Amino acid sequence: MTEGPLIYATLKQNSQQKFVTKDNIKNKLSANELLLMKEKQKRHKQKVHRNIAEDITEKDSGDAFYWIGLSYSQEREAWLWENGSALSQDLFPLSHTLNPKNCIVYARKNILDEPCGRKNRYICKQQLI
Repeated sequence: MTEGPLIYATLKQNSQQKFVTKDNIKNKLSANELLLMKEKQKRHKQKVHRNIAEDITEKDSGDAFYWIGLSYSQEREAWLWENGSALSQDLFPLSHTLNPKNCIVYARKNILDEPCGRKNRYICKQQLI
């Protein structure tokens, strides 16, 4: 199935609609229109993140754990995120009593270790395209 180009409707200064394809949107929009679109996108992104955090806090009764994508690398002798980057020590302090054979989970402002094979809810972060 072939899809046609994505069309955006915007207003000209004389309040008439104009239509542009996704490929030409930057060329066709004024600087003010682009700024407005970027601000709207930023506010939407902040609202989505805030809503997710509120949902997690409100729905939990204190017994839910969330895997946050952090596990220990024996090879590098460090806690690493799923993308291979090292945990910043100022993000949250990890106790030396945590078992490096486990994965890190988050539960109500607590950081705990649990076996990596245990099923938990998860929190993921994705780059917007």
